[in-house]
Amino acid sequence: MNRRRKKSMIRALILASAVLLAASPFGMIGALSQEPETLVLFGDSITARWPWYLFLSDYHVINEGIDGDTIQDLLDRIDPVIAHNPDRLFLMIGINDILVNYDGDASPEEHDAFMAAAQQDYANLLDAIQTGFPNTRVYVQSVLPLMWADKNPAVRALNAFIEQACQERELAFIPLYDLFTGKNGQLKKEFALDVVHLTDEGYLFWVNEIMPQVLEH
Repeated sequence: MNRRRKKSMIRALILASAVLLAASPFGMIGALSQEPETLVLFGDSITARWPWYLFLSDYHVINEGIDGDTIQDLLDRIDPVIAHNPDRLFLMIGINDILVNYDGDASPEEHDAFMAAAQQDYANLLDAIQTGFPNTRVYVQSVLPLMWADKNPAVRALNAFIEQACQERELAFIPLYDLFTGKNGQLKKEFALDVVHLTDEGYLFWVNEIMPQVLEH
């Protein structure tokens, strides 16, 4: 089977899955309410590059992912996102901070300086989210692994901080990192479109992991 035909088949399966989801008991949950909940996805290109509305069809989905965004970028543009007044907010951010600012060959001092800056930015972002979304159910997702072994230690370190920060603020933390990591400690090959971004299979797996969080909490 050639690559183009395989890709077309995957897209067809995605659309078929979306139709089946809308017709499933899960899809009926949103239909029972007169007005759908607003769900915002806030992040970078990993968030931006997927038609979430197809799989969250019982919600009013707003994709606030922008290619290249860092933690500070989200903080800088949070006000228009607050204006959506969403019922639910999914956050994933941090990978571009690591790609741009972290050197896998960094000295311990350089590593510590990077982590301190990233952690402070993330803490500021979480505080702004708590202030700006007092009535929103917030779900903070861990940063995903890379197909770039020397940068994944920084991803794991940032995720450990994010989890602790969420516990301190009583925010829901969704640990996706291990679920996307292969035996070699990197992003699973079947999920890797490139060193950072996900294939359709990766996004389908993600939807199956976050969907229970959306429907049950």
